[in-house]
This record gives sequence, structure tokens and C-alpha cells, in this order.
Amino acid sequence: MNFKSLQIENFLSISSASVDFTSGVHFVQGRNHDMSTDGVESNGSGKSALCGEAIEWVIWGSLNRSPRIKADDVVNRSVGKDCLVRIKFEALDDEWEVLRTRKHSEHGNSLRWWRNGVEKTNHDANQTKRELIEALPISNQVFRHAIQVGQGMPFTFLSLTETEKLDLLCEILSLDHFDQALEKAKEKRSTLNSKVITLEAEVENLRDSMAEFESLLSGEQELLVEAESKFVKDDSLETEIDSLVGYLATEAKEIEGLRGSYTSLTEQHKSLSSNLLYEKERRGI
Repeated sequence: MNFKSLQIENFLSISSASVDFTSGVHFVQGRNHDMSTDGVESNGSGKSALCGEAIEWVIWGSLNRSPRIKADDVVNRSVGKDCLVRIKFEALDDEWEVLRTRKHSEHGNSLRWWRNGVEKTNHDANQTKRELIEALPISNQVFRHAIQVGQGMPFTFLSLTETEKLDLLCEILSLDHFDQALEKAKEKRSTLNSKVITLEAEVENLRDSMAEFESLLSGEQELLVEAESKFVKDDSLETEIDSLVGYLATEAKEIEGLRGSYTSLTEQHKSLSSNLLYEKERRGI
């Protein structure tokens, strides 16, 4: 993350401040006019609020030095309203802008953010916060323990346990991607194992079906051999068959002749019926 600018209004001890960040090292000198008559006392002047707390609050909504502070306590006590922090930075080759307000006359209590000039704010504030945190390249933990370093801050890298240090370094170095890849590989292996088990069951079923088919085929082959062994070519049987074929042909001819006679008789019957009807009509019977 490369911070470009920071705008603060009525945040903690700062009534108004605007900072344009450029590359290199920046020196911030504070003057607390409330704690010293000559204005050279820097403690409590707002250096931490400017350099760390404002950045953490506008992006993640939390404070390093006072993690349990009430939400409205970030508002400048002298003014009591119109708390606003806006930050612009570069990350992941994109331009980002985040705006957070508290007890503001115009914006109320709000969180808004843009990426490459496109507003990503959700209608639900909690959803907006979740989407912003998920999109950021670093987490609040990394910012607190590895980026923001200051006197009296409770969250430091050395204060972490060995396991927490390892987790933080893995996140900074993006080694957690290997863990994610490992989990995906395990899931894929589990899915493939399930498929292998299913395929093995299908293969076993196919083997059983093949065995049953081979058994049936063997039985059919035996029946075929038995039928072939019973079939004996007999010349006398062929002669008898030829004789029957000739007889059937003769009978067919006779049947055809009878059919012609039947047709002729039918025609004669129709003719006689017509003549008889005519005679009856003629004689008036």
C-alpha cells in the first residue's frame, strides 16, 4: 500500500489536517500548546493520531492505542461532531479512496470506499466493511504489528506468540496461499478418491455382468452344438418334401379353378336375379 493523501477533520485531538504523502521519509513534529507554555511539548499533540490512528480508523474502524474505545470517542471533544477521515492510496495497481465519518452533520456515521473511481459502498454498513476488508491487500493485524510502530502501542510484533509471529509472517509473505492451495488439493484428492471408488464399483458390476453373459453364451453354444448334432441330412426326406410341394402346387391350381367357377356362378346368379326382378315389375307382381 502506497499512501497518497490523508484528510482529517475533528478526529481525536486533531481539528483539521491535510497531508500529501510523497516518496521518501516524512518527519512529523508535534506541539502541544495545552501542556506547555512555550509550545514545544510534543506528547499528546496528535502525532500518533495523524500518522497511525487516523489511517487505521478510516480503513479498519479500529484504534491501536485504545482498542476498547467507544465509537463516539473518536470525535474531537472540543467540537463534539463532524468527525471525518479520508485517505487515498495505491494498492494492487489500483487507486483506492476510503471515507469514514462519525457524528457528521452531512454524512452521519458512514463508511464509503472507491476503487479506480468506482464507488463500492454497499447499502448495508457491515457488508461494506466486510467487502472492503476482503478486498484490501493486507489485514489489520499486519498493519498493527508490522507497519505501524510507535511508543506505547500495545500491538507490536514482539508481543505476539511464536505461532502468531509465524502466522503474521506467512500472511506478509503470502505463504498462506500455499495453505489454501494445499486445502484445495486435499479437496480435489477427496473428490477424485470418491470418483475412483464409484468407478471401481462400476467395474465390478461390469465384471459380474460379463461373467453372467459368458455363462449364458456358453449355454447357447452347447444348445447349438446339440442342435447341429441332431440335424442329419436325409435324401428321402427331401424327396418327400418335393412331392408335397408338387401336390400343394396341384391343389393350388384346382383351388384357383374352383375360385374361377365360383366367380362365374356368382355373376350368373346376379344376372338371373336381375332378370327375375324385371319380369316381376313388368307383370306388376
